[in-house]
Amino acid sequence: MAKDPSISIIRGRLAADPEYRTTDNGIPVVNLRILSSGWEKDTAGNPVDVTPTSWQCEAWRELAEHIVASLGKGDQIMATVRPQSVVSSGIFYRW
Repeated sequence: MAKDPSISIIRGRLAADPEYRTTDNGIPVVNLRILSSGWEKDTAGNPVDVTPTSWQCEAWRELAEHIVASLGKGDQIMATVRPQSVVSSGIFYRW
């Protein structure tokens, strides 16, 4: 796959069970929240856990059905995503 600056890979765990729904047209959609964290070195060079980042994600159609059938809270996951940003009420949100 070519490098695409609009694509990111998130590695983490599901914060809750995926939330499944269908649109008015019957298209399956699942919403899920991924918590990803890592570590960095402190001034002494020791590894220290960092605060987890929460990613709100959405999947559609066959992928949504597969996710809801296969994954649950706490499962480890790796997702390829296209982060988006929104400005609402003067606050900048990025996901």
